Amino acid sequence: MPNSSLMIYNYSMDIDYRMVRVKDADSLLDLLKTVSAEVDSLPQSPVEIAGIDRDEVEAVLASTLRTATFAAAFSEGRMIGMCSIVPVSKEIRRKHIGLMFIAVRSDARGRGVSTHLAEYAIDMAHENGIKKVMMSVIDTSESGKEFLRSLGFISEGKNYRSLNIDGEYLDGERFALLLD
Repeated sequence: MPNSSLMIYNYSMDIDYRMVRVKDADSLLDLLKTVSAEVDSLPQSPVEIAGIDRDEVEAVLASTLRTATFAAAFSEGRMIGMCSIVPVSKEIRRKHIGLMFIAVRSDARGRGVSTHLAEYAIDMAHENGIKKVMMSVIDTSESGKEFLRSLGFISEGKNYRSLNIDGEYLDGERFALLLD
């Protein structure tokens, strides 16, 4: 069987999907800085992301790529989106659960990038033993909820005080996808 981490998925002529590598640290940091300025629903604020440097991103990637799934979409050499699925625990009883995070540049939305990234990351995470993928979406993001439902996620309930943005708490909804 081929090594999935080296496979490149090309769903369209101008976008390549592959697993993130440590050498992608600059591209990943640029993506996160751009997306954090475009949307207000990321876990980190733009100020927090601005304080992260390349060495920190490299260190995180080097330490997590063994257990986490980091898929990315590239167009014309630029990272336009990423989807990570990180196990919630190393303990035997919970290491089958992964938390999903996805970020796509605004100029790349509407082209199926999020769907392809999520499907690719979910497939790779499943190959690595993940049996349940979880993600939270803030209540005001109907498009985010619909996106997860389109992938087969089901609602697991309310996620109270999901984010604190400038002192205001936003509730969310927890979603899960069971893989078998």
